Amino acid sequence: MSRSPNRSIALALTLCAGVGTLSTAGSNARAADPRVPAPSLIKQAPREPEPASPARIGLRIDTKALGSDAEPIAAKVEERGKILFDEEGVLEPLYDQDPVIAIVVERVQNSEDPGYVIGLSIEQGEDVIQGSARQSDCALCARTELIDKIAAELPKLIELARTVQVVREVDTGDDTGNDTSDDSGGDEGGEPRVKPIGPLGFAGIGLGVLGLGGVGAGVALALQEDRPLPDGGKYFKDYQTPGYVLLGVGGAALIAGVVLIALDVSKRKNQRKPQESRAHVQWIGTGLAF
Repeated sequence: MSRSPNRSIALALTLCAGVGTLSTAGSNARAADPRVPAPSLIKQAPREPEPASPARIGLRIDTKALGSDAEPIAAKVEERGKILFDEEGVLEPLYDQDPVIAIVVERVQNSEDPGYVIGLSIEQGEDVIQGSARQSDCALCARTELIDKIAAELPKLIELARTVQVVREVDTGDDTGNDTSDDSGGDEGGEPRVKPIGPLGFAGIGLGVLGLGGVGAGVALALQEDRPLPDGGKYFKDYQTPGYVLLGVGGAALIAGVVLIALDVSKRKNQRKPQESRAHVQWIGTGLAF
C-alpha cells in the first residue's frame, strides 16, 4: 500500500523538529550544568624588570687649604657621604672611568668674615663631566653648617653621576666553553690590563739563572787544585783560571738579570699607578680653573 506525498512530507518535518528540539535541550543542559567549565583566556604573567646594576661612584675630598681643620672636616664629610652612598646603593669604583665626586673646600679669601667656599664637580678619568662643576659659598658658616651644606649637595651629584656610569658586561652564568679572559685585553675603562711580569722580567730571570749557574761552576773550579797530567808530572791541568773566568762572567750575568727584573717591576708599578696628571677642578680665589 503506497503512502501519499502529503503524509511523507509531514513525517519528515516532524523528524526535523524533533532533532532540533533535542539539540537545543542538550545545549541548555550543558549551560545549566555547573560541572562544565567555561572557557577562559590564559593570561601571561608580567615579566619582572631586570635589576639594574649598582652604580659605582667614588668620593674625593680636598680640604688641605683649611689647615688644622682639614682632617676633621674631611672625616665628617666622608662619613656623611658613606652613609648616603649606602642608602643609595652606591658601590666603590673599580676602574679609572668610574665617576668620582670631587669636593674642594677653602676659606673665603680677602674677607674679615669667617666662611668657606665649596667646589663641587664629577670627574671621569681625565675629564670633568659637563655641567657638574659648581661653586657654593658658605659665608658665616660654622663647621656643622658647612658639613650639612655639602651633604645636601651630594644627592644631586649622585643622580648626575649615575647617568655617566661605565657600561659593564653582565655575567649570565653561561659557560660556553670559550675563555674570554685575556691578559692583553683591556678592561671596561678601555686601558690594557697590566701583566704581572713583562719581557724584561722574563729576560732578567733567564739571565739570572744562567749567571747563578756560572757562579756555581766557577766557584767549584776555582777551588780545584792543579792536577798533573799523565806525562811524568811535567805538565799540569789548570782548573782555577777557567773557574775565575766563569765566576766573573756568571757574576756579571747574575747582576744584569737582577737589574732587568728591577726595571720590569718598576715599569709595571708605574703602569698600575693611577695617573697623577688627572684633570681636577682647582679653585683660584673664588673662580674655577680646569
